[in-house]
Amino acid sequence: MHQNNALLAGAEPSRGDEISAVVRQLQLAGVEPLVTADGSAVHACEDTLELCANDIPGTAINRLLEAAAERRLLSITVRFATGHCDAERQLEMFCLGLRDLSQDAALAGPRTGLVVDASNICPQSAWLIRRKYLGYGPLAIRVGADTKPRHWLQLWHLRNEPRVSVLLPSRVRSPCSLLATEQSNAVLPRLVLHVPASSAWVQMRLDLARFSDTGGKLQQPALDRALACCVELGDCLHDLLPWGCGAMRHDAWFNRRLAIEIDGLGRLAQLRGIDPASLAGLEELQGVLLSLRNSLGGLSLQLASKRGLLPCIEQTDPTRKLPMCDTRDDWRMRWRRAVEKMSFRHRTLVAMSPWSVVSPGKKADFRHINLLPLLADTDVVAFRRSSSIAHWNVNEFKEFHERTWAVLRKKNAASVFAERV
Repeated sequence: MHQNNALLAGAEPSRGDEISAVVRQLQLAGVEPLVTADGSAVHACEDTLELCANDIPGTAINRLLEAAAERRLLSITVRFATGHCDAERQLEMFCLGLRDLSQDAALAGPRTGLVVDASNICPQSAWLIRRKYLGYGPLAIRVGADTKPRHWLQLWHLRNEPRVSVLLPSRVRSPCSLLATEQSNAVLPRLVLHVPASSAWVQMRLDLARFSDTGGKLQQPALDRALACCVELGDCLHDLLPWGCGAMRHDAWFNRRLAIEIDGLGRLAQLRGIDPASLAGLEELQGVLLSLRNSLGGLSLQLASKRGLLPCIEQTDPTRKLPMCDTRDDWRMRWRRAVEKMSFRHRTLVAMSPWSVVSPGKKADFRHINLLPLLADTDVVAFRRSSSIAHWNVNEFKEFHERTWAVLRKKNAASVFAERV
């Protein structure tokens, strides 16, 4: 009633009110948007930076202080300088510098996350330093083929620590084959989404178990409505959210990135009685994921016809710099034909965590690692984990990540190959 009176009086809703309305619509559709709005205060945008441990430039300091003042979630990828003091000392000095930047300690605590590479620093040391100087908060540790056995053991000991995440190298790809893949070097804390630094993302979660019956059959009408809301309302949020800096505002306009995390695949397998070691079961779930991916892509194509083509596709036109001639006209015609089939509204759509294939509950079923190939059908990788692996031994812990890394290597190689062609 109060809202109706305000509208009759000619009062315009605040941006926070508009965001709240969009968030509510998503929630009613069964989607979990990673956005909260309280009046004029909006808590959604996660800022990401990549900084050298020995040098924080003035422009970065300004962004850090703005993030602290606006109480935004912040994630910093720390690069270690060679030829200086050891990595532990570098990280200590870096954390002290962050703490000293803000008198009210807003850069310390749970709102600021760090990303480090296990090839540079011991995971246990990084966690102890992070807690000592910045308090209890997110720490993401990147591993790879060169990770030492003792570092794997330390990560295994940290497996029950909910604020510590393990990352694997990954790329961000697009459903539009005209766009190149991008290297991920930063982390958005909510989904532990591995992304390019300073990129702008609208994130949401879609739990398939919420749209299935007790036998694992998907309720298609409700799921279709949820998918449509993800794309249409997610696109609206790009224009409404108060992005933290010029780089993020430009990226939000230029790339319009959506990260719709498909969750609950492990639970869906349980409900359907799928044997995780069965090839037929894997193919069945791949069919489900491919159908979702195609639906989201189709919705993005439809929206582009109404609201306009993704700006970064227009900017990749190879004929823009060619001199005026018949050849240019021929190539432009070819380009336009290609664009007609790839006229997406969003650079990315589908996100997934490797932990989504693991059965939920107090004890994650290790056999579900046979479903990890599903990860190859995503645009961007998240590493958020909600299931408990306290009962896994160190070999199982390492094997899970090694097999995930094998899937991502194959996915990344395929993306690079397609990019070169």
